[in-house]
Amino acid sequence: MSAPPALSDLAKPLGTIDRTARDAAAQSLRGLISGKLTNDDFEDGQPISTDPVIEAVFSSAWCFYSDMHPHKLAGRYTLHPSLRREALRWLLFLDGDLPYLWPERPNPGLADHRDVHKQVSFFGARARARRFFSAGDYAVWPFVSRSDYKQALRHPRRLGGRRRVPVSS
Repeated sequence: MSAPPALSDLAKPLGTIDRTARDAAAQSLRGLISGKLTNDDFEDGQPISTDPVIEAVFSSAWCFYSDMHPHKLAGRYTLHPSLRREALRWLLFLDGDLPYLWPERPNPGLADHRDVHKQVSFFGARARARRFFSAGDYAVWPFVSRSDYKQALRHPRRLGGRRRVPVSS
């Protein structure tokens, strides 16, 4: 078992890409959505990093499973195809070299957060939600723009030669 990173190793400027952490996160996410890793193994695989996309993806993926007991996303726990497509887009981002530019938000990858007007304005929650959703094109989160997403689809690091995830309109 390796020693945890020193705080000085974690003190990276915002926008820094932690390639090692992204690769480890992508491997864990692939294992989770393919049904090879349990939810507990996935959580244990979260790398320690200041790259904000790591926490964003792991907190969003938490909603794919129950944390009440260990299980794999197989059989009755298999991901719905629409959630699998979401996760595949997250993998594409993790495999790329774009900085994560979205503001901090709990479970940012979940589409049910989009209706800002129905959110309770508790300690500025509505304003934070507006700031989050105005940061980019949420339909392609964690990418900020469709052009970045389309570029990643044209030049995938790991998905070459496979059917590509369509961009929703």
